[in-house]
Amino acid sequence: VWWHRLKKIDFSYVQEALDNGYVYENCIGAMIITDEPNTILYANKEARSISGEENLIGFDILNLFGSESANHLKTALDAKQDSLLQTEFMLSNNTPIICSLYKTKGKGVNVDIYVFYLNDITLLKKATNRLEYLANFDELTGLSNRRMVMNHLYDMEKLYNETGKDFELLFLDLTKFKYINDTFGHEAGDKALCAVADVLKQHTPETDMAARFA
Repeated sequence: VWWHRLKKIDFSYVQEALDNGYVYENCIGAMIITDEPNTILYANKEARSISGEENLIGFDILNLFGSESANHLKTALDAKQDSLLQTEFMLSNNTPIICSLYKTKGKGVNVDIYVFYLNDITLLKKATNRLEYLANFDELTGLSNRRMVMNHLYDMEKLYNETGKDFELLFLDLTKFKYINDTFGHEAGDKALCAVADVLKQHTPETDMAARFA
């Protein structure tokens, strides 16, 4: 009875899903396969998407990368490295990626075949840069924050102890700032802080640091 029921079910979609071409074409990351002269033999749709090229077959893979990244990758390929794991590169269209590279042999021929896995890390880079900014700068005013000031003072103190080069620390306090907050609200207080910060940023030399300490 069960066999007769199974015969009525179409399993072609299962066979399609198990096919290597289907798996490669629909995997999450970009996948590129090249031969020994770095010519692209295969590129899945994600590779075409992040590169911005409709057809990558026949391309020299090095042309997909920015000059510095291409030189780094060429060094690895010329050295015939078996693998290159989780290396950050930049594509020629300024897309940051993590690239992994594996070398194998072509079936029946003595030719090196390279398999590249590329993952777009644009969102990760933006998040990392944002966290790094928040770690060092005051979000409201854009001035350096207390953490950055303390690190800078430590460096200045170390320089003073080593070379005798002196430094100065100047504190500014906004007159009647509490009155502004209490009378006009914290939004007005924020605007006052930003106005003062803009003046400080315009008139602080590059050799000095303007910060919101508290």
